[in-house]
Amino acid sequence: MSAQFPEPEDQLWLREARPSLLGQAAYTLGRAGDTLGLIVVGGLSALLIGVLLVCLLIAALSGSLIATLMMLAALAGVVFAFARFQRRTRQVAISRQGAAALLTPDVAAELSSLEAERIQKLAHLTLRAGASLNPALRQRLNAAATATRDALRATAVGGVLTREAHDARQAADDDLPAALSAYQDLRTTGSNLSYGEVLLSEQLSLIERRMRTISEAQAQQHTRKLEAGRRYLSNKYGEDNDLS
Repeated sequence: MSAQFPEPEDQLWLREARPSLLGQAAYTLGRAGDTLGLIVVGGLSALLIGVLLVCLLIAALSGSLIATLMMLAALAGVVFAFARFQRRTRQVAISRQGAAALLTPDVAAELSSLEAERIQKLAHLTLRAGASLNPALRQRLNAAATATRDALRATAVGGVLTREAHDARQAADDDLPAALSAYQDLRTTGSNLSYGEVLLSEQLSLIERRMRTISEAQAQQHTRKLEAGRRYLSNKYGEDNDLS
């Protein structure tokens, strides 16, 4: 009986829920309904406008001022009603998009960051590869992937491609996929599998260690900035003795 390894809380990001298929289908049908409604109402409005234009032309030729004014008022009413329906449909579509955004996972909420797509691919890679690993290796992989995610987030804050940012991206794009691919190739041969597990575990440990070092260095850098700001404000406002 194999030992069970509990999943740490900081690795739960790998198993965050995706939007349900029912919710996605409802959103798609809602958008299709909006488009169909615009087509139908637009067609009816165009037909009605055409009829009113013909009536307006007849009224103008007959010299009836009252009929002409009534036709103009009706024509303006049709145009106003269609414009209002179109604006209302657009508002509903925007509200639906906002509601759909609330259903996205925490990882998808980072889509505005530079590393959002890379983090999402990292999560998919980890889940897919981890399914074929034993519990100990899976735990090691999850730890390495989580450390890589943290390093990607930490180095994306400044928006500058530093050595640390390059290493974090390389770990997510190349190092982790290459290590997992080499191990899967070894599994297909069925030879030296135990030694391959040792090698994979060591590679994952090296990646995790480097990524944690990057995250800690970034945190220390931000701490130093805060300390420098504190000293500056203390000197500026003459409260250095009170804050020391």
